Amino acid sequence: MMNYYMIKILNELVNDERINSLSGIAKDNNRKVYIEGNEYQEYSLDLIFLVDTGDQFKKTIAFTITTNSFSSKIEVIKHCSTISQIFSRKKVKDVTNYIIDKILEFKNNNQNNKYLNLLNA
Repeated sequence: MMNYYMIKILNELVNDERINSLSGIAKDNNRKVYIEGNEYQEYSLDLIFLVDTGDQFKKTIAFTITTNSFSSKIEVIKHCSTISQIFSRKKVKDVTNYIIDKILEFKNNNQNNKYLNLLNA
């Protein structure tokens, strides 16, 4: 079961017009975390997007969003990189804008690389 912040982030991503044509998968993972004898809940949401870059096959970009009951932060990790970004729970829109910007940047970079390869051929 997703918590409030994960549902809000997912809804904003689905409804954003900049990426509403993308296909993707969302999977939630929840677990109990024990810190200094206290039990907390950790919520995690894995997002995988299929991005049409003009190649024969769509390329994927993935993120993991994590929050927990003992912290007021949301962490976003972009897969296949060392990029990790921390956000405040109060600004969920910043999380969705960050993810959307990374998806669009990924799409544009891959399209630009394709055109450069065609020009150099």
